[in-house]
Amino acid sequence: MMIRKIIYKDVYKVLRNRGVLFVKGKERIKLNKGIFVNYKYDLFDSTFFTYIYNADMLSVYNSETSLFDLSYSKAKYLLGSHSKCNEFLLFDKDSNLITLYDSHKEKDSFNFGKNISIWVADYLITTSGKSLTKRNVLEVYNLNKDIELAWIYRLDNDYWFFGKQQVINSVLFLSAHKRDHSLKKFIGLNLQTGEKLWESSYEVPFKENLIALLLNDEDSLCYGLDSERYQVFDPSTGKVILQKDVSMSLQDGIYPDLSRQSIYDGKLWFVSGKGSNVRFGAMDLTKSEIEFVQGYPLEGDDQLDTPICHEGELYLRTLHSNALHILRRN
Repeated sequence: MMIRKIIYKDVYKVLRNRGVLFVKGKERIKLNKGIFVNYKYDLFDSTFFTYIYNADMLSVYNSETSLFDLSYSKAKYLLGSHSKCNEFLLFDKDSNLITLYDSHKEKDSFNFGKNISIWVADYLITTSGKSLTKRNVLEVYNLNKDIELAWIYRLDNDYWFFGKQQVINSVLFLSAHKRDHSLKKFIGLNLQTGEKLWESSYEVPFKENLIALLLNDEDSLCYGLDSERYQVFDPSTGKVILQKDVSMSLQDGIYPDLSRQSIYDGKLWFVSGKGSNVRFGAMDLTKSEIEFVQGYPLEGDDQLDTPICHEGELYLRTLHSNALHILRRN
């Protein structure tokens, strides 16, 4: 059982990266091994860095202390490398200029008008199509060769990419669905060559389905939990290595939200429901068993955001009322 410790209002984002907690809100919050970010600033993280920035100042963290602050202008967004802990890209959409930084030092710059999904190793991965939601072309560029196009992968015209692309052990993991949503498929491609390594398809009503899409950095496997099954998937091979029926372990009315799950301390944390039916809980990854489920009623139709564990406490932010609930085990 976890008990409520304290509630803060007007909290707009909570994230945890490399053991440091970042909370964005209006009223200053004192955090244990954490950074408070004023709501006027943007806040996001990449694999190695956390970035805090406004119109002309960027602060870069990989610990409780800022590595450096950088003044800039006209930057529209940032992208951190998934494989190099000291490099990031700074974009100016107005001119399509991209600047490569190694720590606080400018390393290189180039023009590139594509929408970049991932930057991993020495490759930039882009997606394009009829619109932002109808993308069916994936291009991989070699960043070490003056932005040379390495290879292209195209879906059939009636398929579009959905979700985010991920790279695990040099395998580019993709998901796509048919335009009428009657079929979806998952694909593994060799990052260097574009060779298709595996593919799996699922049809409506999706009695068989891949739900394990949350990557655990500790073992490079993907995990997922819904109201019927718990699943472990190896994206390197395209194989489901564990599927377990959990319908008897979860009470009626508990539907873990696949889009709001997280992994901390060897557990898969999940939330379920709205208003008076809100629940949260944890699945033990080692035992492959539900550890606990706890009711946590909220007002109206409010819901809980993705759970975050930090320094022995559980951070639950409400999606509608923007309140941060901090809990600790009883």
